[in-house]
Amino acid sequence: MDHLDFGYSAGAQAPALKILNAAPASAGSEFEVARSEHLPIYKASYDLCLYFEDVVRGFSRYHKYGLGSDLRDGARRLLKLVVRANARADKVPVLLDLREELEELKVVARLCHDARALPNMNSFERAAVLLVDIAKQNEGWIKSQRLPGRGQNRSAIPARPAQKVIPKTSGVLRLCPSLREKHDRTRRILGGARLNSLSSPAA
Repeated sequence: MDHLDFGYSAGAQAPALKILNAAPASAGSEFEVARSEHLPIYKASYDLCLYFEDVVRGFSRYHKYGLGSDLRDGARRLLKLVVRANARADKVPVLLDLREELEELKVVARLCHDARALPNMNSFERAAVLLVDIAKQNEGWIKSQRLPGRGQNRSAIPARPAQKVIPKTSGVLRLCPSLREKHDRTRRILGGARLNSLSSPAA
């Protein structure tokens, strides 16, 4: 395990952070963090954070430290949840938290628009587009994790029931209505006896 030295270096004016005995994390290490930068939902969430930072900068003093802080903090929570979900084996609980955060942030964005904290309608539309895009990606991520064999132990998934074997004769009769009518008529004539000539090859 790496050791961190928070002591002062000789002649330094500020504390120096050193990593002693640093070694690359091995596969499966508990300190190994999955990279998230390649995820589209990560990129969209990051863009949302940057956008709100830029928009809130233009808020009036009255709204900047109220609604503006809510926007910025909410966007950062979204980004953190995306990173956390990507690092978890069971992603669904975190993705459900992400869904709730998205809904709350949508309400805050709408409140900013109605309270005229946002400078114009285009700002609100841009925020809405980003939030809807993130929400759609999150729902798709949740669905993919709930597929059999994803995000859970395969042994916990109930086995599929055995499929009913359909005789070949039934398939032929279903595809050929005229042959089925002939088959039914013959069965009635024979008093309900099974017609073997259709299911067995001719001698």
